[in-house]
Amino acid sequence: MPRYVLTFSLLVAALALFPGLGCEDRGTGVPLMSYDTDDPYAHWGINTLADHSYDKDLALQLRNADEMWLGSLYTPRVSMSPAYGGEDRITPLLILLPPQDGDKFHFFKAGLFELVQEMIASGEIQPMHIYCPANALAFGGFFYGNSMPAGRTDSILGDRMMSWLQTNYPNIDPRASKHGIGGFGMGAYGAFRATFKHPGTFSSISVTDGPLDFDGPGNHTGLMELFDDAMSEQQSLTDYNTLTAVLTEIGTLIDTTLDTIDDTTIDTTVDTITLIDTSYAPLDTFTYKKFDSGDAYISLPLSRLFIGGALAFSPHDTLVNWDYNEYQDYVIYSKLTIDDTSTLITDVVHREYGEPGDDEFDFDFHLPFCDTAGTGWPHFQPDPTIWPLWMRNNLDSLHESASVFRPLTGVDIWIGTNPDAKWNYHEMTESWIKTLTEDFNYDVEVYHYGSFNGKPVTDDEYLYDLLRQILIFHSKSFEN
Repeated sequence: MPRYVLTFSLLVAALALFPGLGCEDRGTGVPLMSYDTDDPYAHWGINTLADHSYDKDLALQLRNADEMWLGSLYTPRVSMSPAYGGEDRITPLLILLPPQDGDKFHFFKAGLFELVQEMIASGEIQPMHIYCPANALAFGGFFYGNSMPAGRTDSILGDRMMSWLQTNYPNIDPRASKHGIGGFGMGAYGAFRATFKHPGTFSSISVTDGPLDFDGPGNHTGLMELFDDAMSEQQSLTDYNTLTAVLTEIGTLIDTTLDTIDDTTIDTTVDTITLIDTSYAPLDTFTYKKFDSGDAYISLPLSRLFIGGALAFSPHDTLVNWDYNEYQDYVIYSKLTIDDTSTLITDVVHREYGEPGDDEFDFDFHLPFCDTAGTGWPHFQPDPTIWPLWMRNNLDSLHESASVFRPLTGVDIWIGTNPDAKWNYHEMTESWIKTLTEDFNYDVEVYHYGSFNGKPVTDDEYLYDLLRQILIFHSKSFEN
C-alpha cells in the first residue's frame, strides 16, 4: 500500500545552534540547522537556510526583490566533521526540483529526512547530499525558464548553483559522475531543461509525470488539451466576481435597512444591484485583456500555470536590457517586444515599484492560445504567433539545440508515470518517453506506479514512495 504524504514532527535538537550560518558562509562540518529552534525542519543534518543570491537576474522574478533562490540542504552524518560524529567523507549530490507551488521544504514535508536516514542506515542507499531549491513564488513557478521574468534560472541550475554548493560544502563530491538531478511535475521539466543547458554536469536524472511534451502524442494534445480548462477557470472567476459584487450590494442593503426600513430605500437598493456591471467582457475573445490568476478566495492552478509559462516563454518584452545600479534597482535601456496579438494580456502583472499603466515596469505577456476558429469558448487553439515560442522551449527542441550532440549520452534516466496523474501529465510523459527511446535512442528506466484503489493522482499522494525509488536509482547510478 502506498504511503501518503507525511509531515515532520519536531525532533529535539541535540546541540545548541551555531552562529555564522549566513548566506555567503555556511561553514563545514557542523550540524546544519536553522536558527529557529521551533522550525519543524531543523533536524540534525538539514540546513533550512541554504539560500543564496546567485545572480541579479533573480530580482526580476516577481516577489523576489531580494534576488534570493531559497533552498534546504540535507548533509549525511558521515560528511560532517569528526567533532560532530562524522567522518569528513566526500559524498555525492542529488538536486531535487519541486513541482508548481513547491517550496524548499516540499520534499521534507513528504518525509525525505526520515526516509533517507532510514535507507542510509540500512545500507539500501549510499550516503548523499540532497539539495532542495524552491520553485519561484509567483504563479507557483516559471518552468525554471530562461527569460528575465523567470530569473534566468536554467542558467543558474547546473552552473552557479553547483559551484556555490561545492564551495560552501566541500564534502560534496566534485565529480560529475556523482551528481544527479530530479524533479516532479514542473520540476521534471526543469530537471531535463537544466541537463540540456549544462551537458556533462549530471550523470543521472529522475523525473515523474509533468509537462514534458507540450504538444503531446500526435502533436495536437499535451498542454493544448488544457487551454479550455484554463478558460473554464476564468469563467468560474467571472462568476465569482459577479457574486462578490452582488453580495457587497446586499451588505449595503442590510446596513441601510438597519437605519431606515421604508419600501422606497429597499426598492432603490435592489435597482442598484440589478444595474451593476460586474461581468468581464465575453470569454470568447481576448479583447478584454484580462486573464486573472485568482485571489485569496479562489485558486486557479491552470491559469497560474499558463501565466507562469507565458512569463517564461512568451513575455511581451523580450531581450530586455537591464542595468543593475547602486540603488539595487533596474533601468530599462531598450524594449524589444513581440508584435501585438489577440493573446496579449496587459496591466495584470506589475513590478513592486510600478503602477498600472506604467509600461516601463509592467510584465505583460502573451498566452499561447486564442480563438482562431472564431467559434468562441470552449474551443481555444494554439496561437500561430505565440505557440511556436512555447514549442521552441519544448524538451525535444531543447535537446536539439543543446551545445553538444546527444546531451544525455552517459546519463542514467529514470521516469515514473501513472495513468491517473493530474491533468494530462501522463500523456505528455509517455510521449516524451517515446521520443527519448525511439527518436533519440536513449535507454530509459520507466517506473509505473499504481493508484491506491483506483483513486486519481491529484497532487503528491505518492511522493514518499516515489522518493524511495528515486533514491535507490541515484544511489546505484553513483556507484558506476
